Amino acid sequence: MDEKRWFIYCPGLSLKQRTHDQLLLHRNVTHPPAQTIAVNGAFCKIHEWVDWWVIQDWELYYTCLEKVPLLPDQKMFFPSNWICQESNWYSTYCKEHGEGTSKYSERPHFCFKKNNLKDLMPFGNDLPWDRYTMLAAVGLAVLRGATEILIYGADLEGKGYFIDGLDNFRTNHEPARWEKEYNFYKKIQYVCLQNGIKLGRIGAYNG
Repeated sequence: MDEKRWFIYCPGLSLKQRTHDQLLLHRNVTHPPAQTIAVNGAFCKIHEWVDWWVIQDWELYYTCLEKVPLLPDQKMFFPSNWICQESNWYSTYCKEHGEGTSKYSERPHFCFKKNNLKDLMPFGNDLPWDRYTMLAAVGLAVLRGATEILIYGADLEGKGYFIDGLDNFRTNHEPARWEKEYNFYKKIQYVCLQNGIKLGRIGAYNG
């Protein structure tokens, strides 16, 4: 895989506009293929070939696993202190499905329990890299050596996901939320460019 070129897939409505095969073709257009990250529920669309899954919502994690399986070589990234507590995830799942059945306990993962993601970044330490999962995915790509990052499905406006059934009590698609995330994205885009990293969004909502 090309460690310099990364594609990130978010679950916004614009992800509907491209088929699974179109996304895979774009990923494979260079040799070696780009590294790929699914953000939250976008995993359900590209689970057959995505390299990383970044997620901060344990309820959504299990919702996705009820729809599609994880493959043995796929890596997971749980960047946030406030949701990433292994014992909480494990005990919650066991209450619902029985002791010893948690798929989470079997997965390879990177989980920062004592450090904020922003403290580990090579630049932009004053920015909230793990405030939103899409930004945490950008942080992962940066930490892995990316020089080009392209994002699908990060509409940063509108309501709903590319498929039904991903909403829960944490879902917030209000305009004020999108404005905050967009402003943080533009700041991170700027510091990435200052450090030789191209960061952009592809699709109906470019920038």
